[in-house]
Amino acid sequence: MCVWLALLIIVGAFGARDALFFGVALLYLNLVCADQQSGLSRLLRLFGLVLLAAVSLVKVTFAIAAVSACAAAAFCGQRSLAARIAPLAGYAMLVAVFWVLSGQRLIDLGGFFLSSLPIVSGYSEAMGLDSDIRKLALFSGVAVATLVSVLALPGARHDRIGRMIGVSALLFLAFKAGFVRSDFHVFIASSFLAMVAVLYWIARPRLWGAILVGGAWLSVAATLSYMWTPADAARTLGRHIAAQARGLAAMASGRWDYTSTFNERMASLRVKNPLPPISGDVDCYSVGQTVIFANGLKWNPRPVFQSYSAYTPGLARLNAEHLGGHDAPTNLLLRIEPIDERLPALEDGLSWPEMLARYKPAELIGTRLHLIRRDDPARIEWHPLGSRQEQFGDWVTIPDVASLVWVEVDVDATRWGLVRGLLYKPVRLGVDIHYAESLPEAHYRYLAAVGRAGFLISPMVTSARDFRELTKLETGDKVDLPRAARFRLDVEDADLNKVKKHFSVRFYNLKLAWPR
Repeated sequence: MCVWLALLIIVGAFGARDALFFGVALLYLNLVCADQQSGLSRLLRLFGLVLLAAVSLVKVTFAIAAVSACAAAAFCGQRSLAARIAPLAGYAMLVAVFWVLSGQRLIDLGGFFLSSLPIVSGYSEAMGLDSDIRKLALFSGVAVATLVSVLALPGARHDRIGRMIGVSALLFLAFKAGFVRSDFHVFIASSFLAMVAVLYWIARPRLWGAILVGGAWLSVAATLSYMWTPADAARTLGRHIAAQARGLAAMASGRWDYTSTFNERMASLRVKNPLPPISGDVDCYSVGQTVIFANGLKWNPRPVFQSYSAYTPGLARLNAEHLGGHDAPTNLLLRIEPIDERLPALEDGLSWPEMLARYKPAELIGTRLHLIRRDDPARIEWHPLGSRQEQFGDWVTIPDVASLVWVEVDVDATRWGLVRGLLYKPVRLGVDIHYAESLPEAHYRYLAAVGRAGFLISPMVTSARDFRELTKLETGDKVDLPRAARFRLDVEDADLNKVKKHFSVRFYNLKLAWPR
């Protein structure tokens, strides 16, 4: 148990809180499979179910983990049908209770989970980074060995099957949470694997279990070495333990003042990000909404309030429609800041025509452009410039028109590409931009799902200052921005059999008709 507690401290210290939530599902599954009927065991199972229901409203991934644990628990024990479905039924009831207690309408609960599905389904393509094959191989090897060990535990066949199904599902979720991003997120996967290994070693402390625990801890150490040197890791762990101790002592003595701490942090942010007085509500693009709170402004968020997460056509369309609706914000603070070297026009790019048509520039505030909603918006017009089939690796010529060129690109995965995307992550795509001017070619990360909805391909806009230049379209002044002459799509890991060789391209001349 000391080893388990040490692991929990390390997981918390290095920020892998997702692993802790997966650990709640793991502990609940084992409490049910143990099938002990003492009063304490029943109380612990109820407490575990309450925790699962509570964290399910924090993040949909946790809800998937909770349902997996409850469903696997149905296989455990010699129980009646009613007793087998009781965990799932109780879980669903508790989720509904927490939803209502949070001030929501019960009728909206289903919509909450359904609306979260695009975020889950589009995550792998949009957020995937290159993986370290050594960490991937180490995790996979220890995970498979751990699952074999779980299946070999003593007990009835149905108990072992239930544990095997539940642990497999939770390890898969932890694997996806860690190895899609393949940065510090890998610590989520490795630390949860260590939890699993330690738990079943405690249940059956033999040499094989000790070897698995050692392998799991080696996976944790390998992940930490990616982020910190041993000295830095030790200092981080020490600071975490000291901070937690101070916090617990302050709360126990009643000296912890949440309001003062919050106000101090807001004041610090306000000094770093000062804003002039702004009348009306505000939204902030692409991220960095804390600047709104720090300056005492009223936030009017879009449906997907961080632009890097609007990574499916449906999500991008929700944000664009919000700007065209009656409840759109009066002010926008725009800073174009793509993550992972993405093509800048893919970051909420479907909202750009709405911004140009419905907002006017006020001033540049540092690296942010302040836009104010118009009383008389322009009409957005789409004039087709042709469509054609192209293939990966070939240059695609962009129509040479004086105004804005919009493009929609339909890239489809092969059958193996779909399987890879489900079990791991889709292949990474890139786009090369060749300028009409004498500028060096640019290379960016490309997202096929966002490209299907469309984006501005020419002129090239990479900053708030560039976007302000676009607003000259209203006055007819020359827009001094580099124009793209052609582009080329490529598969960055050379795995061409995971995407179809040919893709379709549709070009439009995007025009804004201003009221007279």
